[in-house]
Amino acid sequence: MVSLPVPAYRKSPVRLCCAVFLLFLSLPHTSGAADATFLAGGTDSSEATGTTYGWQIDMRYNFQRPFAFSASWINEGHFPGHHRDGLAAQLWGRTPLLHDRVSLAFGAGIYQYFDTKETPDGGHTNEHGVAPVFSASASYYTETQWFFRLSVNHIHPTRDIDTTAILLGLGYRLLEETGKRPLEPPAEAEMPVRDKTGTEATLLLGAVVHNSLEDEQGFAGELEIRRGIARHFDLTLALIGEDNREEIRRAGLACQVWVVDAFLDRRLLFGIGAGPYPIVDWESPKGDGTQFDFAGLVTLTAGYRFADHWIARFHWNRVATRDERDTDMFVFGIGYRWNR
Repeated sequence: MVSLPVPAYRKSPVRLCCAVFLLFLSLPHTSGAADATFLAGGTDSSEATGTTYGWQIDMRYNFQRPFAFSASWINEGHFPGHHRDGLAAQLWGRTPLLHDRVSLAFGAGIYQYFDTKETPDGGHTNEHGVAPVFSASASYYTETQWFFRLSVNHIHPTRDIDTTAILLGLGYRLLEETGKRPLEPPAEAEMPVRDKTGTEATLLLGAVVHNSLEDEQGFAGELEIRRGIARHFDLTLALIGEDNREEIRRAGLACQVWVVDAFLDRRLLFGIGAGPYPIVDWESPKGDGTQFDFAGLVTLTAGYRFADHWIARFHWNRVATRDERDTDMFVFGIGYRWNR
């Protein structure tokens, strides 16, 4: 196997994650419509053996026709020696047909990928890189808020394998083109609405997965304090613990800036956050006992406010490290809000 040169950006996960986050800063603004979609299908590559699965979570904001902007998490499946996924930001041009029942769109953007690659000695390395992504999609909108979407993605890194995925999925229109937010609760169920988050404390528990070829699992926990600093922007401090009883046993205090948006009378919440994650590491490959290090943290969040002060929240944390020990954390919890 030929060893590829390690790009310089791989050595700075904090800088890497913050760069990814900057792609999404304009996401919620001036949008005329918002769609959330889950797609799944198959992935092929001209540089790898066989085919594999693929899936995508997509949030697309339509603004001045014919343009749209999307933020996506793309999983390219498992090719031999490659387990790759990442975040994509794309600008789209779209054409409505058949009285807006069908929409054709073509997009291009950048894709921040995380690739777990097999090494000649049977181990693994976590490569981080940036690649162009090109997409085409066809959407069929029903008379309800639901729609169907067929999408094709082509990803072409300069230092990694290229892939082409064909995906089919189901989506939901969270915000109409006119600005109306669908399926809002009746007037008697309305709660006070604010333009920003307020203050929130949340305890989340779940699992951590080491991004190796074996995907070793363990326990993860997080105590998060969140504060809305402006419309669509939050700031969080989170105490995080990871322990899979093998290679991963560390804890740290993460600080993240978030882009967030709310729908259904601000009951349904989505967001993406990124920032530095200084850690205390008890299983560092460097040895010599406890080590202190820095990692980067990118998080996707979804929440539902089921009472005036209470919220259920899910986090998917991606930890980007400098020592081949990237992890995913999937945690769920209940939070309390005040100062709304």
